Amino acid sequence: MGDHEQHPITAIWALRQAFVAVDAPFHEDQPSPSTFRTSTDALHWTKFTFPERGFLAEHGVVLDGVLTMVGHVGPEADPNRQIWTTEDGRAWHRVNSTTGLDFGAGSVRALVHADAGWIAQGIEWLDAETARSHLLFSSDLRDWTELDGPPGGVGGLASDGRRFMGVAANLSDGPGVVDVLGSEDGLTWSRVHVAEVAKWEGADVIAGTPAGFAIAGQRFEPTDESSHPIGWASADGASWKASQFQGPAGPAGEAAPRVILSSIDGLIAHGDGDPLQDALWLSDDGAVWVQVTPLPELLGVDAYLRAGRDLIVAGHASADGPIEIWRGSAVR
Repeated sequence: MGDHEQHPITAIWALRQAFVAVDAPFHEDQPSPSTFRTSTDALHWTKFTFPERGFLAEHGVVLDGVLTMVGHVGPEADPNRQIWTTEDGRAWHRVNSTTGLDFGAGSVRALVHADAGWIAQGIEWLDAETARSHLLFSSDLRDWTELDGPPGGVGGLASDGRRFMGVAANLSDGPGVVDVLGSEDGLTWSRVHVAEVAKWEGADVIAGTPAGFAIAGQRFEPTDESSHPIGWASADGASWKASQFQGPAGPAGEAAPRVILSSIDGLIAHGDGDPLQDALWLSDDGAVWVQVTPLPELLGVDAYLRAGRDLIVAGHASADGPIEIWRGSAVR
């Protein structure tokens, strides 16, 4: 699929009946509404008009085949946040009478569901260099209340369907630790030690599936300024083991995951090595990661999705080239 719009695809989701892709072109002076596309096969895509004029997508998550999307309309300084759901990408239903989501300029960066309900993680920009994190809870997607959250804050957010989990913030410049913070209700959080890390190591990326949780990060080598993947996996959030990364020799094989996306089919992670080179990693539960190679010949990977045995990747073929979306077999 080719498209001469220059805004990159920022996310792709697999729903019950279709695939949905979106770009969210934020411009500092004049934000542009998101552009949505839908497809039944991830090969032939059709743009469609979102039912809310001027809607800017912030974050979406698929649960039981239904996409739940948080976004906003109105000025950046005073946005009106809304929640919409869809099963096919064409018929959208607004969650009416939502309250408590309008924390100000910024965006919702994570949205996860567990037995107790939903937690959204929002980032509010106070000025060009200062941001404030918000942890918001709702049992029904309508009424949202702000949580105190765990002491020190939580980086990233994940769920295995039963409980919430995040990586504890670690601001150490020297050797440190990787700990996780878990909660069943968003109110009471417990801390679990995962691993010791050296000065040039760190991990704050987490994802969850019904099989458990996965954490990923990088070990930075100052002598040649290269990065290397590190990670841990846990079936219960309490006992953690180091992950294995099976990648080719060279920069791509050393690319540390910076984002992990979860689905019913498992995990997919994205990173780039040094020199900058995109890499995608696949894992069922985070214990063993296998790199996808080769990738389509794109300038960069902007969005990606694991769907069954297939992989969908979006990006630009060149700096002034069209958007391209590829589908290929990646899981054997």
